[in-house]
Amino acid sequence: AEDARDLTQAFFVKLLEKSDLGTADRHRGRFRTFLLTAMKNFMAGEWRKEQALKRGGGVELLSLDFDSAEETYRLEPSSELNPEQLYERRWALELLQRAVADLEAHYAETGRGELFEALKGSLMGEETVDYSELAKQLERSEGALRTAASRLRSRWRERLRELVADTVADESEVSDEVRSLITSVGRV
Repeated sequence: AEDARDLTQAFFVKLLEKSDLGTADRHRGRFRTFLLTAMKNFMAGEWRKEQALKRGGGVELLSLDFDSAEETYRLEPSSELNPEQLYERRWALELLQRAVADLEAHYAETGRGELFEALKGSLMGEETVDYSELAKQLERSEGALRTAASRLRSRWRERLRELVADTVADESEVSDEVRSLITSVGRV
């Protein structure tokens, strides 16, 4: 864990100090692919340095809070996925969660937070929604709730596509990237 922390710190220091983020070009590919390639290149360089120098090498370390990351990955279920597949899966899950959070904020801002809470289980099939019971609780018709759930799913898909569009070079790549994200989430 200590070596991973040191390498993570060094990677981000290099990325920030050398303004490598400025070289990311949406016309050359996906941002997540840029990050993965940057990390691979960094790790290759570190391996070469490790072969030539003893640990330390005069590098100034930047302090980062790793406790939350360690806690997150400690709770991550074990799997047969390689590090690249885990990275792809976490990227996809983060985008999915961000789309849900953005939608939740929108519903809260428009005074429909209770409706969002009641219907959010219908977004990704996490749970089945009992519309008849929910209709009684919210004092709405069952049909109105089914329509609201359909609109919620539609808005969620739209927000997810917007988030994905921000990470690809061209709008034509969005559908492929969404399929790739879904594939990554499906890996266990």
